[in-house]
Amino acid sequence: MEKRAGTTIKFATRTCVVLAVVNLLTACGSDSDYEEEMAGTCDIVFREPVIHLDAAYGQQSGAVIGDIVMTDLTVNDRALNEFNVGFLADDGVNVSAEGNTLYCTLPCQFGVEEGIWTFTVTADGYLPTGQNLEAAYGSFDGGCPAYYDEGSHFELRLNEEGL
Repeated sequence: MEKRAGTTIKFATRTCVVLAVVNLLTACGSDSDYEEEMAGTCDIVFREPVIHLDAAYGQQSGAVIGDIVMTDLTVNDRALNEFNVGFLADDGVNVSAEGNTLYCTLPCQFGVEEGIWTFTVTADGYLPTGQNLEAAYGSFDGGCPAYYDEGSHFELRLNEEGL
């Protein structure tokens, strides 16, 4: 009789565990096909890069600069290596990378990390100029998935050589 009572308790325990797991799995339903596909993950979606370099101008002349070169890139005091700069180019708009250098045909966009971005920017006929930009998204829609949108827009000023 003891053997049978132990078997009944084990069966009851297993049944409760199985029912609890089934209940948890079915309770996590959703209202949309997209959420059904995302079940089990909570993605963060960046709808656009955080930095938009809209234009660059000569500080003295006001001349429009079409192409710029960025070096010594850091974000939040962390230097970006060749691997990081490559990702900026892969996910950016109108940018390319070679080593630790980022090339931009204006307007260009890059990066997803909010915070303080620093870099040195040069262009043909212009002196290297340090930049310090505070980039943030203007829109955040939380939840699962979460969305970041509306990156920061900047215009750069460079000093002309020989002036």
